Amino acid sequence: MTRLLSLILCSSALAADPAVTPKLVRGIIAIESSGRAGVTGDSGAARGLAQFHLASWQDTGAWRAARGLPTYPYSYAYNAACSQAYLHSWLELNAARFRKATGRAPTPADLYAIHNLGFKGYAQRSFDFARCPSITKRKAAHLR
Repeated sequence: MTRLLSLILCSSALAADPAVTPKLVRGIIAIESSGRAGVTGDSGAARGLAQFHLASWQDTGAWRAARGLPTYPYSYAYNAACSQAYLHSWLELNAARFRKATGRAPTPADLYAIHNLGFKGYAQRSFDFARCPSITKRKAAHLR
């Protein structure tokens, strides 16, 4: 599959939450994989550009399916275009969850904390970035 075809097939055509920017997507990719699509991390549990775990990929797929967007099996986490599109969707999904739970707009650090810790993990910290592990804080600092 050519790169252009891959981009067309995997893209999402939704209006973005203002908190979900191309800069944020690129920043998380840089943090998680240094832009290398074939990376496997977290003892084999995380795949691709955004280092998706299976449950996050599946949640994102369900969100995309509900919006009529293309969905892909977890093996596509290694496809750069699909991984980037799924990351964008994942951030959109979590921005909406965050707004509903807190009544405020998420910051890039909030969205990275959710990506890194999971929504429940960040909720257990009362959505307080100061209560995140130091590694999460250090990585999120690269998003400024």
